[in-house]
Amino acid sequence: MNLNYIFPTPIWQDILSCDLYNIKMHILSERSNDDGRKVSNVNGWQSKSFSPDELMETPVCQFITALEKKIKLCLEDYGSFKKPVISNIWFNVNPTGAYNTTHVHTDSFLSGVFYVQVPSDCGDIVFERQAQDQYILGSHIRESTLLPSASQWKFTPKPNLLMIFPAWIPHFVEINNSSTKRISISFNILQV
Repeated sequence: MNLNYIFPTPIWQDILSCDLYNIKMHILSERSNDDGRKVSNVNGWQSKSFSPDELMETPVCQFITALEKKIKLCLEDYGSFKKPVISNIWFNVNPTGAYNTTHVHTDSFLSGVFYVQVPSDCGDIVFERQAQDQYILGSHIRESTLLPSASQWKFTPKPNLLMIFPAWIPHFVEINNSSTKRISISFNILQV
């Protein structure tokens, strides 16, 4: 029998070649000047939101330039040729014991993360099946790691890894069990 996947959920990944050291130093400098905010982060630090223009004179600009090119490809995969706009960017510093609870990114079309510093065992990003789908599947299928029936799907971060995904997909980040900070940049994308 042929198996067809309808209504797939795209999650894009690419390895960039950004200067991670200088980006990391910029993020840590921001961290030393800002108490941060609490959104989905537990025991970690999340910066205020920045517009891309606010970061163009910083080491983060090389990431933004690369991101703008990648976003266009993602929208083409969706069949959209509207203009993508990075609506906001923020920094995450998650020390030992930090994690992010399940959340979605409202008022956005795409969201994503770029990994700057990722020690081993620093926590995978985990995407969850929508609750309605899981309710029905869960009543018929036991825990599964098969693509059609899995309730969660994990990705292990790597340095310079860029991930872009639909903003409405529930996701969380596992606890950082390493003795080193996990540092990343998150962002939201709109179409105009």
